[in-house]
Amino acid sequence: MPYRTQEIYPARLGTKIYVVGGLSPDFMDHRLGLSDQTLVYDIARNTWQTGPGFPEPSHHVNCIGYGGKLYAAGGFTLSNSGRWKMRQSLHVYDPAFPRSGWRQLTSMPLPQAESVLFASDGLLHLISGRTPSSPGNDQWQDHTDTDRHQIYNVSGNNWMLGPNCPTPRNSAAGATVDGNHYLIGGRTVSGGNVADVTVLSGTGSSPGASDQAWRWESLPSMPQAQGGLAAAALNSKIYVFGGEYASFFGNGVFSDTWCFDPSRQSWQPASPMPTPRHGLGAIAYDNEIFLLGGAREAGAESTSDVVTLFEP
Repeated sequence: MPYRTQEIYPARLGTKIYVVGGLSPDFMDHRLGLSDQTLVYDIARNTWQTGPGFPEPSHHVNCIGYGGKLYAAGGFTLSNSGRWKMRQSLHVYDPAFPRSGWRQLTSMPLPQAESVLFASDGLLHLISGRTPSSPGNDQWQDHTDTDRHQIYNVSGNNWMLGPNCPTPRNSAAGATVDGNHYLIGGRTVSGGNVADVTVLSGTGSSPGASDQAWRWESLPSMPQAQGGLAAAALNSKIYVFGGEYASFFGNGVFSDTWCFDPSRQSWQPASPMPTPRHGLGAIAYDNEIFLLGGAREAGAESTSDVVTLFEP
């Protein structure tokens, strides 16, 4: 990658992968470690280029490609007081009109970050993550876990609330298989990593009907609890990579790769990553999964610019 970055949620449109913002030691001089860049990786040409600048330096920005456009929700930026401030905004970028850059849409009703973002049936589902523990509080230390499920209606440019996920958590991973949205692992502010796996299924795109149209179900847990991990769906299976942990004996980063088969509801180990990483991104394309950035040590240390390719 052109620079080192972690805490990213990349997205794909066609043969291009987009990375928005992130924590990066290469931006310490003028942005205090936050990127305001949009990076574009051309899979066919194996090249990187810089896209339109993001409105403000941010990390943990949830991105997803849908309907030929790139959407970016939430994340954190730096407040005037020097504390992490949770973003409440939603932006869209249309690669067909690159000069227009990022355009702001209707902001989400409630701040939410370190979430998982899904798309289907004309809706964007923003689920779980962190939220301020009290209104107007922008301090990282005072954020709490949420089970909130906010839904953005693409055609109506409006938000509604869906059924909450079963377990409040942040830094989970997500993947979609056959229209079902899987929420995997994560962690809690006070309790550490979790191994919970839940699936959101159903259809519907009309405001006010979300609670009836969508439902949650708990599935077999991960073999071990992991937070700050990445996931991608490929050939009707879900592959989960890395993450970090904190324990009585110290902090660390996972190199583990796991495969979940929704049809059998079973977990199996897969080839581990060559280097442990957390805060990385995972994007599937043409029977392979691209693993981007992340960090080799817990926290903000040893941020990586490496891109590796996983072939199941």
